[in-house]
Amino acid sequence: MAQKNAIDVRKQKKLSLGRSLKICLRGMTHRLLRSTLTLAVVVLAVAFFMTLLTENVFIASIAAGAGNEITLQREASVTLNFLYVAPADLIHSKRLATTWESSNETQLALYAKFTATPIEEIRQLAKLALQEQQYLEFFNSLSVGKRLILVQKNQGRKQFRFLINPGPWQEFVENIKVFKSLQVPGGIAEMRSFLDGFETYTKKLAKVTAAWHDSIKTFTAASEKITGPDQIDDWLATAKANELTAWLKTVQGFGFDFSQEKLDRICKFLKIEKRRAEIATILNSATKKDLWQKTLYTKPALDEKMVMLTNDKVADTILESKFNREDLQEIVNHIKHERVLAQQEANLVGKTNMEKGELLSEKQLFLLFVSFLVCIVGIANAMLMSITERFREIATMKCLGATDGFILTQFLFEAAIQGAVGGIIGVIIGFALSLLKNSVTFGSYLYHYFPGEGLLLCGLYSLAAGIILSMVASIYPSWAASRMAPMEAMRIE
Repeated sequence: MAQKNAIDVRKQKKLSLGRSLKICLRGMTHRLLRSTLTLAVVVLAVAFFMTLLTENVFIASIAAGAGNEITLQREASVTLNFLYVAPADLIHSKRLATTWESSNETQLALYAKFTATPIEEIRQLAKLALQEQQYLEFFNSLSVGKRLILVQKNQGRKQFRFLINPGPWQEFVENIKVFKSLQVPGGIAEMRSFLDGFETYTKKLAKVTAAWHDSIKTFTAASEKITGPDQIDDWLATAKANELTAWLKTVQGFGFDFSQEKLDRICKFLKIEKRRAEIATILNSATKKDLWQKTLYTKPALDEKMVMLTNDKVADTILESKFNREDLQEIVNHIKHERVLAQQEANLVGKTNMEKGELLSEKQLFLLFVSFLVCIVGIANAMLMSITERFREIATMKCLGATDGFILTQFLFEAAIQGAVGGIIGVIIGFALSLLKNSVTFGSYLYHYFPGEGLLLCGLYSLAAGIILSMVASIYPSWAASRMAPMEAMRIE
């Protein structure tokens, strides 16, 4: 019997990562047009994603910065109103709701001390006040028709007292099911629990509010011993340092969170406003109006006159050098800053209505989903066409010993490279477009509140999205290429 020749089956050689990368790059170079098409699809999708993300990050940063500046501008009136004005029940409810929502323990402690109420009772009251404000906001957001169906013509707290009754409540529960888009804050069960304790809550709130009013009277009497009968804002604008120190100690003695730094800010603001009012009165007089027209040959509105206070003719001739130039410049800067803030507020209207922590709104997510879907289809189509062109190459590689896994890895590797390159280009283009657009809209505020860290995260998210998109879109084409039989591929013309 003839002896069979032994077949020497050697262990298959595995290519290194570097060698695999070179093969991928060489293949992409040979099919430059197809690679460019795939790359272009990735660039467009990533640029769109990056633009949306950076747009929202810019808006959030500017809104926070401008919001803080607006808060500081209103600090004097808000603070003095809090110290001297006795609030109504609903105003008190809003204050307590804001305090609970911001978890301001210092403010809760102030309420407890100022009204001689246990801190736990204040906490419970603040929690219920937040619920009340959420429900009121919910009802106010309804259209007239829906509100009539749910609570008839009742408004404000009358809505709660109406729903306490079993009949109206049952109708409300049935009707709310019809409006599937409406979601009651916290759910129906939580709202029912609130309604059951509503009368008790309002009585406790009225008691705390009455106690607050009494304490405000006591504080006002103590304050007037220092300030006298003058209006508090006028007094703060002209008071001496020792008088301000005594007033600050009185405020702090009643438990108010009031620092020297805050007092300095408020006094500076009130001084500017007082000086501004004095100058406005002078410029509004008939004599000065005539003098302005004769001196400057113009007849502008008062607001325009106020930003021209540093003009030599205005300062020396019309105002007769009664105010030093530093004070006038301070008023002009103050007015210009007000205008800039008002413009930023107008620019931000309708752009900051997303929930905290959200990078994209629901509408933007839908647009992004559609764009990514189109991107995946485009990449998959380009990859399938690429495979059609590479039948013989794939067959040759298989005949030389390439495994299915190697072919699959090569195609996915190629997709990942294209995704990374397209992602980097898309990030740059998306960032540039967003920066250009928001520079025109927000001006210097964009760079003053530039969100560097947020933009870096946006870039990383967008780059990762580009790579993942390319690889996901290439899974089926890569799998199809890896499963191809060598002899079938060799027969393709």
